[in-house]
Amino acid sequence: MGYGPRSLAKDPEWGPAHLDRIVRMVERDKNHPSVIIWSLGNEAGDGVNFEEAYRWLKKRDPSRPVQYERAELRPHTDIYCPMYMSIEDMVMFGHLRPKPDTRMLRRIAVRLRVAPSRCVLVEDTLVHQKAARRIGMATVWMQRWARQAAKHITPAAKVGVYLHRKPVYVCARITSLQQLRQRRLP
Repeated sequence: MGYGPRSLAKDPEWGPAHLDRIVRMVERDKNHPSVIIWSLGNEAGDGVNFEEAYRWLKKRDPSRPVQYERAELRPHTDIYCPMYMSIEDMVMFGHLRPKPDTRMLRRIAVRLRVAPSRCVLVEDTLVHQKAARRIGMATVWMQRWARQAAKHITPAAKVGVYLHRKPVYVCARITSLQQLRQRRLP
């Protein structure tokens, strides 16, 4: 038992029991509007049984993300959610976190099973807008936040913040999220 090699999560004989628990949870709670994320469990190790449960759950309900803390950054969780992360790890993860590029934005859209053309990237910087446009995403530049942030950043980082015209790779420039609801983006 536990997290090591003898974990029941790694023992295929326990696969049906793991899957049965997930199936009963989903069938019991599938119509509850407050269920927005499925969880595979808590503190039960990780292994083939959770990988299979994840695959079944994504086939049964592709509309909701699935999270499992023990999966960490492996593919059978949609949310990275470390339970007891140290301050040092948080700082390191913040610095090492991959920045969205074309491949990552495409991968996110595929994982969510949404065509990139139906996605909108809303940002207060222009850094990732070009990558999003390359794969057909609509882009919105939230300029209000950029102006507020500009007061607190170095002069070198202010480059491009005060553009008077929106760049060609930006579909719309807005100052509040309410404006996003009123716009029809390509």
